[in-house]
Amino acid sequence: MKTPLAMILVGLSVTAAAALPPPEVANVVWCPSGKDCLSWSGISGAQYRIYRGTGTTLPALLNSSVDSCRVRTVSDATTGPGALTETPGAGGVLWYLATARNCDGEGTVGSATSGSRVLDVSGDCTPATCSDGLQNGTEAAVDCGGSCPACAPGVACCTGTACASGSCVSGVCTTKSIGAPCLSGAECSSTFCVDGYCCTTMCTPNCQACNIVPGNCQPVPVGEPPSHGSCANCGLCNGSGMCCSVNQCTPPNGQCVQ
Repeated sequence: MKTPLAMILVGLSVTAAAALPPPEVANVVWCPSGKDCLSWSGISGAQYRIYRGTGTTLPALLNSSVDSCRVRTVSDATTGPGALTETPGAGGVLWYLATARNCDGEGTVGSATSGSRVLDVSGDCTPATCSDGLQNGTEAAVDCGGSCPACAPGVACCTGTACASGSCVSGVCTTKSIGAPCLSGAECSSTFCVDGYCCTTMCTPNCQACNIVPGNCQPVPVGEPPSHGSCANCGLCNGSGMCCSVNQCTPPNGQCVQ
């Protein structure tokens, strides 16, 4: 037997504006498609964590903790058909519990008593991977963030650490604007990270630099080495965005003159 509703409890809190976790999930029912899917009333700005327990842990529902494992995290107010395919052994029972979560935390789970419930989770029901098409483990979204590769622009986020760009704006991974510090082109809206800044172009040839006026290619001053790459001859720039020619290099110290 697979038991929904009364065994599916959720978080307790106020509003996002108060910087608190979301409220308790309500109206949890089996989907019309069958007992391999759950649905509930949606909560704005929340994700949902689905937990599973067995008949032997049912008594814990009346105590201060629930021994369970996490099935997955979903962003819609349903697990979707075919998500809950586990079946209990003969005479056994499975129960499911759902919590709502936002960037301020996971709501405390409802309780049969007047007090709040502390969720005691034993980990993922199935070990998470970065290619299983699910949001599980430490992932911030499906197969990205946490212990998986960082998330692409457009993916929901709580902090920049989840994003390939390092930038999370209004709950979405974004690319960085021109002139912002960067480590790779994937962080930048222009796709160019040059001399540590998101730049308008690749700043070629080598005696063009993006760190003089961050974000814009400017000639490296005369007599200085290129900010990226290298120059032949005396290894210096001529002040016009080019490497010094042989004729501009003055021996014996190799200075460059225009």
